[in-house]
This record gives sequence, structure tokens and C-alpha cells, in this order.
Amino acid sequence: MVGALERVATPQERETVALVGHVASITVVLSVLCGLGETVWGRPLPHAAPSPRARRRRLAVCRLGRVGTVAFPSAELLGDEGFVPVTREQIRRSVVELGVVAGDTVMVHVRLSAFGWVVGGIDTVVAALREAVGENGTLLTCGWDDSPYHVGFWPPRWQEAYAEMPGFDPAVSSARRDFGRFPERLRTWPGAVQSTHPEVSFAALGRRAEGWLRSRTTETRGGGTGRWGGW
Repeated sequence: MVGALERVATPQERETVALVGHVASITVVLSVLCGLGETVWGRPLPHAAPSPRARRRRLAVCRLGRVGTVAFPSAELLGDEGFVPVTREQIRRSVVELGVVAGDTVMVHVRLSAFGWVVGGIDTVVAALREAVGENGTLLTCGWDDSPYHVGFWPPRWQEAYAEMPGFDPAVSSARRDFGRFPERLRTWPGAVQSTHPEVSFAALGRRAEGWLRSRTTETRGGGTGRWGGW
């Protein structure tokens, strides 16, 4: 892999090269090429002076600097003897202790970072919440797609680009990342439904999901609407 990265980076001096691959392998290769010394896990790679080998090859790869945190717990978290990773059962039990019972409908917002570290990540959170509300319960969340209303105040070149903005499609349009990972994860969970409103869109999962978002309880100029997030 070191040789492959050299072949990619050598012709691209002073250019940006995007690396897609297994994070552990990439980290090890950068350590070799850039003379980082000990492998750095769970923290951004530091600014590194190219090794003599890299200088001879004129590899721009060593100009990466901070490339982001790899998908492992931080050294600080691993060294915290008082911290234990949060599990699915802990989340389920905590939600039940808050008063949620089987069959409930629950509107959810999740700040995953507040957990510190969850075994299984956001998938574990969804699974734990589903267990808490049971097969007769329903989870709801809200996220917005890219709104076009403010484009008119932007520079003309931006307005021209946004003329090609994809139309809203509740089957594929994603939730904004501003609201964390939970809305999009719930929206894409098997069996979930999304409401039809292009700006204030809700996703729901569970027995009453269709009733909350897609039942034709009222009529508007845009057609049938659900109780939440209709159009």
C-alpha cells in the first residue's frame, strides 16, 4: 500500500489527493511515509515533517496536517478509568426509567457525542429506542432538506448553480446533518416513512408511522396531508 500511495501522490505535487480506504491501513501508511513515529490512533494526525525518503520522492501527502479523527475512541477516553462505553441495554433501560413504556409514540432528538462512546454507534441508539417503545410503539424525528428560500439573497453565481437543485423526494431526500446523525439514520431504517413536506420533513418508524405522517386527515391545496409534516 505504501508503494501504491507513492505512485498516486508523486505526480500530484502540491495538489490535494483524496484517500478512500480502510482507516487503519491509511494511518499506518501515512506514518511510514511522513515519519510520524508511533502510530497515532483516535486523534488527528499532527503536522509532520516529511521523512528523507518522502523528500526525495517529493510527496505532497506529508502536507496533510490535521486530517480528522479516525473512527476509534480517543486516547483520553481509553485512559479514563471511570468511563465505560454505553451499551444498547443501558440506553434502553435509561429511556424506560424516564417513563417511556411499550406502545408509546416518542419524538426523538439525539446528540450522540453526549454519550461519550456508544458501542455500535447510532445504530445501537435506534435499536435501543425501538426496544423501549416495543413493536406497538413509534419513533418520530424531524430534519430539514436543503431549503431554497434564501437563495435569492445569494450572489448570482450561487443562484445559477442552485437552478439545478434536485427536487424534494420523500423517498430519497436526506435530512440535514445540522440535526445530527439520528434523523437520517431513522429515515433510512427498514420500514421507516418520511413525510411529504419539502422543508419541515418528519421521519417515523413503528406501528403508527403511517398514521402520523401520511393519513389523509385534512385536505389542502397541495392534496392530502398527515398530522405532521404534510404538504
